[in-house]
Amino acid sequence: MTKEQAYCCLNCTASPNCCGICGECPECCKDCGDMSGCNSSAYFKDGVFYLDYISVYSTSMNRNYSDLSCSYTGNINFTSTYFSKTNKCIVNGSSYYNSCCDDGDGAHTQNLCSGDTCYGGGCDNNENCWFGNDCKGKCDESCMGTSPNNCSNVCVDDTCGSFNHGCIGLGCVCSQEEIDDGDCEGIYENVNNGNITFQNVAQLYNSKGEIVDPTFIGASYDPCNPCATWSAGCHFFSV
Repeated sequence: MTKEQAYCCLNCTASPNCCGICGECPECCKDCGDMSGCNSSAYFKDGVFYLDYISVYSTSMNRNYSDLSCSYTGNINFTSTYFSKTNKCIVNGSSYYNSCCDDGDGAHTQNLCSGDTCYGGGCDNNENCWFGNDCKGKCDESCMGTSPNNCSNVCVDDTCGSFNHGCIGLGCVCSQEEIDDGDCEGIYENVNNGNITFQNVAQLYNSKGEIVDPTFIGASYDPCNPCATWSAGCHFFSV
């Protein structure tokens, strides 16, 4: 990287007095060319800065239990992948959930996600779109629809001890007293997993276009906040 390119990165990208479209760009900035490779901040892990990441989050749940008033069944399995470079989210998986209560109330939800679109919905047996002979019925098409997947800015990491777990056992959904009295029986399992992978190693440059030892920033990595960004004043990051 030349001194001229370095100057462009620091002075001709986001400078308030540099606007090529409105003709207010300083003469020395007019020949900068594409400045999209100049980055004021970057991600950090294991002593290296990165410009992008891919995060993958998966969740699964299995429930088949009953308490004093209702019975519940359901299954959820989803994996979502977020690409920071393109701000794109891909989700794949499905879910269904049913409840049936002694007072006759019932509910149903279901979803199917593929790529960037989900299809599904929900209803209960007090709605016109419910069909079935009892509270274990389903929802007709008027209750269903499509929606875009949205998991932007999802940052997860499997080294964060407070994240990589779920809730296993009836104690997740019932009180211990209900369980001891036999008023809550069945199965409940919920498991979450996440992993983040950083991409595109970035070098730290000074105003002369020289690669600088990045350790002076004092950057650190927190697995519970893996997508923290770091900047370095009059320096910039680039591949």
